Amino acid sequence: MTAQPAPRIAFLTLLLAASWIAAPTAEAVAPLHETRLVPTDPAALDLFGSAVALEDDVLAVSSFDPASSDPFGTALVTIYRRVNHVWTEEQTLSGSYGFGDQIHLHEGRLLISSLDVPAFEIFTRGASGWSRSATLTPGWPGSARLSTGGDRLVMTRIGLQAVSPGDALAEVFRLDAGGYVHEQTIAHAGELLIAEGWFAANDDDRLVLVYGGIMPPEPPFLRSMLYERDASGSWNEARELDLPAPPTDGAFREGRLALFYGYTGQFVSLWEERGGGLQRGPRLSPPADPDREQLWAFAFDGDRVAISTCCEEREGPGVVHVWERRSWGGWVRDRVLVSRREDAGDSFGASVALDEGRIAVGVDGFPAPTGRGDPTQGAVHLFEPVPRVAGTDLLAVGTPRNPGDPRGGEGRVDVRYFMGRTEVTNAEYVAFLNAVDPAATNALGLFDPAMMNEVWGGITRDATAPAGERYRVRPFKADHPVNYVDWRDAARFANWLHHDRPTGGGTESGAYDMRRTTPVRLSGARFALPTEDEWYKAAYYEPLRPGAPRPGAGRYWSFPTRSDLAPEATVCTSSGRVTNAGANVATYDGDCIWATAVTPGFTPNTSPVAGTTSPGPFGTFDQGGNVAEWLETSFGTRRGARGGSFDLNLIPLAARPFGVSGTVFVEPSDRGANRGFRVVYLGPDPRDSFAPADLDRDGIVGPADFFGVMRPCLGAGIGERPECRIADLDGDGRVGPSDYFAVMRPALGSR
Repeated sequence: MTAQPAPRIAFLTLLLAASWIAAPTAEAVAPLHETRLVPTDPAALDLFGSAVALEDDVLAVSSFDPASSDPFGTALVTIYRRVNHVWTEEQTLSGSYGFGDQIHLHEGRLLISSLDVPAFEIFTRGASGWSRSATLTPGWPGSARLSTGGDRLVMTRIGLQAVSPGDALAEVFRLDAGGYVHEQTIAHAGELLIAEGWFAANDDDRLVLVYGGIMPPEPPFLRSMLYERDASGSWNEARELDLPAPPTDGAFREGRLALFYGYTGQFVSLWEERGGGLQRGPRLSPPADPDREQLWAFAFDGDRVAISTCCEEREGPGVVHVWERRSWGGWVRDRVLVSRREDAGDSFGASVALDEGRIAVGVDGFPAPTGRGDPTQGAVHLFEPVPRVAGTDLLAVGTPRNPGDPRGGEGRVDVRYFMGRTEVTNAEYVAFLNAVDPAATNALGLFDPAMMNEVWGGITRDATAPAGERYRVRPFKADHPVNYVDWRDAARFANWLHHDRPTGGGTESGAYDMRRTTPVRLSGARFALPTEDEWYKAAYYEPLRPGAPRPGAGRYWSFPTRSDLAPEATVCTSSGRVTNAGANVATYDGDCIWATAVTPGFTPNTSPVAGTTSPGPFGTFDQGGNVAEWLETSFGTRRGARGGSFDLNLIPLAARPFGVSGTVFVEPSDRGANRGFRVVYLGPDPRDSFAPADLDRDGIVGPADFFGVMRPCLGAGIGERPECRIADLDGDGRVGPSDYFAVMRPALGSR
């Protein structure tokens, strides 16, 4: 008998499949900033977040008003709009019971269904706000389910229904300048059937219709038919997809199909265009977790998949898992979102929406057996990529002209600015040293020998290493805050960022004139050290603090972890990792004790920045503990510092310890193991200042811009494919080689 090669083929197949899902990649994952949105009208809080829709600068959220005069209550949809990158409540729409059961944003239009009305109401935005402009009614009795993709909208039957030959299975509409135009009815061509579980997923040219049921006297069946639109505009059956079980939802985006098996398999199946047709791709499933066995909600935008998981009857906090498609074609689970807000209750992930890297997570407050859910505390948590300038993660500190802390007046800032998300790390400071002092002469004294010789330091110097590589990070210390820096070191770092991180200079002017004995912030400074008010506001001011006297009124917390209760002190592993991260944890009181070759003898030390996972009201980390931070504010010749440190007790972490200012003023030449800094950014909003060739808006022009955005559009005319307009860098109306060679390639590596 001849030996069969099947085992080898199977092995190669498995190897290729595994590499497609999780091949190694060096692509960075941008940090996300979390914003919590609640309605100003208390009547809209009940089940607020039960459904969400997100598109461009618009977010729509469903809720329910039990105090309505309607015996079944009034349902509401609250609309938020992002203006200058700040989300503001714009309008609330109301309807009868079940209004907002389904909400969709489609090319600037808002479509809303009601449980008791078999139609979709279409709202458009005009000069006076959002108003009803039309209604879409299905061609069958009963309700419908909606799918959108490209310029097409598809309505399918919903619920258990008897379907006769010739009856409509789905209605397809095309969006043009005048609104939705009926394009085609997809009719049932077989015998009488009783079907349920309908849904469609579509883009402009393909449509998958899924339904199951019985066709007497045949046994139960599952049908999943792929339809394609031909050159004449007609939709025709192409082929049936072989599915292992009935999916519960799906979406077609960017030529890719995602099918969600929420109750029937606990995974998402991806289909992608390969070999001239739509082929089954990887299967995405969260790691097994006996405490979170139920998949609740799903969203797909073509390049990302989000799945929320929870538990039977939502007993326990929800989690949202996010996969992203990398430029090399594989899918990587790169985010696990767990709200850091204690009021998220058990229903975090009741709904999910995705749009261009932003993730909206609904928290409808549905009560659970644990009692942690509260129907009057619904919310939407919006996660958005943190912008970067000069390699620094930044967070917007909004609400200009906010009141100062009534306890002492600190914290009023009249303009919007950006605060460094974390303290400057050893890795960031090493990049600075190697750029401005490649020969490691240390002429400016930017390197202190204690960084190398003391157990708390994180940087070494090797004069024998190649120029530009002579400063290096010590083991375990890359993501810890830099220390042993004086005020002038920190100011020179800000100058360097001001000049976009040049090599061989940029330290003596920009934000500060270092020739002066007591430098002051110069006009036009882009980066700087924070003033006492800038630092204090970012640490303690809560624009939407619960218990405020009116919606939108802010108050000040006592500690920079969004708490009036003292934070728990960190507990660390032998290599300095935090083991008790949570919502109210800080590195102080000498409790982060670790022992390695770097720190013998179980010495209290620093922890990784953001390692406590306890953000402040604007999303900053470690403004309480780790290292005290230099301020720009001066008193005579001395400079301020705030925030406490890993080796000090709780008192310096407080906003107003014993009713007095927590700022200490020390000599600017002072260095220590417990002293570091962070920066503020004062230039143009970084989210409006992407380089033209930064097509994926990650802050740097790199291979992902070509492979992920430009290459799929090569040869496309922007008239035929408007989504490719962003890749037409030379403005000739077509994406071609000149866009890469003339514009993108010279910009590679720029920020």
